[in-house]
Amino acid sequence: MDMLKIEEDTPIEAKILSGAIEKAQARVEGLNFDLRKYVLEYDDVILKHRDKIYSLRNKILEKSYPELFNFALEVVEKEIEKIIKFHSNDSFDFEEIFEEIKTVFPVPDEVHFKLREFSDFEEIFNYLKSIARDYFLQKERRESRENMEKILRFVFLRTIDVFWSEHLETLEYLKDSVKLRVYSGRDPLVEYKTESHKAFQELENLINSQIARTIFKLSIKS
Repeated sequence: MDMLKIEEDTPIEAKILSGAIEKAQARVEGLNFDLRKYVLEYDDVILKHRDKIYSLRNKILEKSYPELFNFALEVVEKEIEKIIKFHSNDSFDFEEIFEEIKTVFPVPDEVHFKLREFSDFEEIFNYLKSIARDYFLQKERRESRENMEKILRFVFLRTIDVFWSEHLETLEYLKDSVKLRVYSGRDPLVEYKTESHKAFQELENLINSQIARTIFKLSIKS
């Protein structure tokens, strides 16, 4: 009663109280109806994401070894490109580029000095791309073509499955969180679609980065 600023012995008309309760109940029921109405559309978002991920998995399973080899190399090259762009603004941070490239594939110390001879993005990218391809071919010779194929398929499929599982948890958490935004006048479905799209883009980036940083590290012992 203190919160409502009403004296304890002040009478409250039953009609007024009942009316207030009915209005509050109607509002809650309206919100619940809207939320139920959106359930199928929430599920549709998840289905679209699942279709894209399963399509990617099927492509990995169906690719011939040469196709898989080139696809893996493309993933590594995209990671190299991302690293260079991230560590460049008005100038290139060669120290950071070198240190992060080492987390993708092994590079000798002389690469650190060689990088400083370049002043153009394409020169840096092509140089590191050629090194990555050389290491790729060296790894193929060490592992054998058969084992290299096993490594590539395992890395792709395992990485996709792990991150997809985490993405489903993210979407479930997101679904719960956006429902609360209806109280601030925002459309929860619009919020969900917007943020789930960003989450899926991040999922793709994470998958590619993890694949690029795992391929060179995994080996099959004879």
